[in-house]
Amino acid sequence: ISNPARAKFAGVGIVFQGVRGEALVVQSLTPGGPAELSGRVEVGDVLFTINEAKVADMDDRELARSLLGPTGSKVMLGFQRGSNRRMNIELTRAWPAQRDPIANGNDMMSTGR
Repeated sequence: ISNPARAKFAGVGIVFQGVRGEALVVQSLTPGGPAELSGRVEVGDVLFTINEAKVADMDDRELARSLLGPTGSKVMLGFQRGSNRRMNIELTRAWPAQRDPIANGNDMMSTGR
């Protein structure tokens, strides 16, 4: 691994787009990433919380800091699917991913805000 930051930090393999109300919508899952491998996150799911903190209260920088973390660390994401199904999903941050957010900007964390 040539980039030391890449070895130490990882994400969950979710691309978010836009804002529905005050939450983020899952646009796509990174193939082979933690979210896809869990089998529990779907395109269209709405992210409301990260480690019990409300997404609506976070700016883009806070979102990035909450989603990225040390490789192997865990993060709890609160999603809503459909009109009333809410669920918490714990994912383990992992690397490698298909796209490197450090080398290519923060593509994996695009919020469309």
